[in-house]
Amino acid sequence: MDNVDSAASDRNANSFRSTSVKRRYPFWLAMAAIVAGSGGVAVATAGPVDQPRVDVSSVNAWLPSVQRQFIGRTSALVRQPSAATGAVVPVRMSSGVTVLRRPGRLVVFDGAGGDAWLIDPRTRARQSIPAAVDTRLDVLDGRPVRIEPTARQVTALDGTGVGTRWTAQLPGEPGGHSEVSGRALWLTIPGSGAIVRISASGDAKPVAGLFAKGQDPLVTAVEGGVALLDEARGEVHVLTGAGPAHRVYGIGADVAAGPYTALFVSADNGYAVLVRAGRDASYRVAGLAADHPGAAGPLGEAGHDFGAPVLLDDRLYAADETTGGLVIVPVGPNGGSPSTIGVARGPARLEVFAEEGVVWVNDPNGPDALAVHNGDRWPVVKYLPQSPAKTRPAPSKPPPKVTKTPPLPPKVSDRPSTEAPTVRPPRTPGRTAPSRSTKPNGPPTPSPSASPSPTNTARITNIQENDSVSTCERVTGRADVEASKALFLVHRRVSPSSDTYYFYYVSGSRDGGVGRTWSSEMRFGTAAGQSYELLLLIIDVDDARDFWNSHQVDDFYAAANSLPAGSKQAHRLGVRQTDATDC
Repeated sequence: MDNVDSAASDRNANSFRSTSVKRRYPFWLAMAAIVAGSGGVAVATAGPVDQPRVDVSSVNAWLPSVQRQFIGRTSALVRQPSAATGAVVPVRMSSGVTVLRRPGRLVVFDGAGGDAWLIDPRTRARQSIPAAVDTRLDVLDGRPVRIEPTARQVTALDGTGVGTRWTAQLPGEPGGHSEVSGRALWLTIPGSGAIVRISASGDAKPVAGLFAKGQDPLVTAVEGGVALLDEARGEVHVLTGAGPAHRVYGIGADVAAGPYTALFVSADNGYAVLVRAGRDASYRVAGLAADHPGAAGPLGEAGHDFGAPVLLDDRLYAADETTGGLVIVPVGPNGGSPSTIGVARGPARLEVFAEEGVVWVNDPNGPDALAVHNGDRWPVVKYLPQSPAKTRPAPSKPPPKVTKTPPLPPKVSDRPSTEAPTVRPPRTPGRTAPSRSTKPNGPPTPSPSASPSPTNTARITNIQENDSVSTCERVTGRADVEASKALFLVHRRVSPSSDTYYFYYVSGSRDGGVGRTWSSEMRFGTAAGQSYELLLLIIDVDDARDFWNSHQVDDFYAAANSLPAGSKQAHRLGVRQTDATDC
């Protein structure tokens, strides 16, 4: 995995910083919408010096979706009724899923106490990190680190997620709050009132006597470092750099008296916001600069439950989980009136986070999400709902072959490529199905209409057991199935082992009426030397449609961790990928 530069680390760690680029999103969105509306593709275009080029990556975020069992890259540029999620990484997760977002990496916790997944959004590579009792997982400089309070140490894990790269001993048992900022991991030591800065190489540097002993102070990221709240002394401490440099701001013990659940410090260190989330949540603004006024108030309606908030550009954003909405409270020196935006279609546990100047609100257990920037809002639908009740349309003529090049999927070694296929050279005679001229003499093959009833059988004819395959593969075969049946080509990686199946409709079979012979395209992984099981499934047309709508990744393929109920395995082959050339 690649290291992440310090500038990128600081930019993500301090989500409160305001830049000129952030204020130009409406222009970017307008340009992208014009291009999309004309049927084109958003590209970077030159313009006047005060108008930046379109940067589509700035309005994308990776959002988990429990119903589809994936975390996907969602774009705020995609308007309803189209699905806004493009590339996805299949991950097993439950309703309590949480995502830790660090520079260049994501950590997905499944919500049921199982293993975590470390994901590189750039390559779509995923790595399973085994769960460990009484430990916490974080990411430092792009690599996983395990915080072990009982052992009083921090361990950096290697590429396997099990081995050790380095271990840093702590001067005491760490508290429950930590933060990554300025390419360092910061942990509090409640027993001694110290904070420890651990560098990416494992060097630990404690700052002793920082806060009153016995506390477990809140910690939050700031530019190049962290800030912490000493409730007992009524102080906010800001530490930055490798030194670290240390500044103390007195806010008064009466103001600092909690308990609070979140601390934020503005980008200019002008004020701090103390938040008490949960039922009947509230906030308090404490001026750090002499001219900044204080303020306090409820976060929203009495009796409602509120999730963890974020601060961005002098606004506090928090999820009202009782209504499934987003509450926005101005807390800067210019003030303003609170507002509420609907997100989910009812009560929901929402995640709220800020990335690159955009606040994202996501319902992990539903299709709804929202992007907000500087007062502008863009509701999105991550994926389309499942189809309505089953209907059995009459078999129709197979649709014409789709010639549009499918989009490139996540670059994960066991995920299929979705570039346009290339024509493969002819197989060796030993693998080539017999041509019409080489068939043995005998009575003519009866026509389909002459068959008394279909046998509901199907086979792959151009690939044999232990054959070699490439990233792009055209598969041909024969079938004798009822008109109400569809065919799925499926593969699953068996070495290295994977629990994800990838599904492709056999061309012309979506609405049934499969012909006696068929030919279809599918994609294997992006790395050679991997082994797969290749399956051909027969499935009822309506069952196939429901399964596809529930697990569809894009128009070309679907992904799931199990085979669809009611399907029949018509043919199974073991194959090995020997060519990973892009299509």
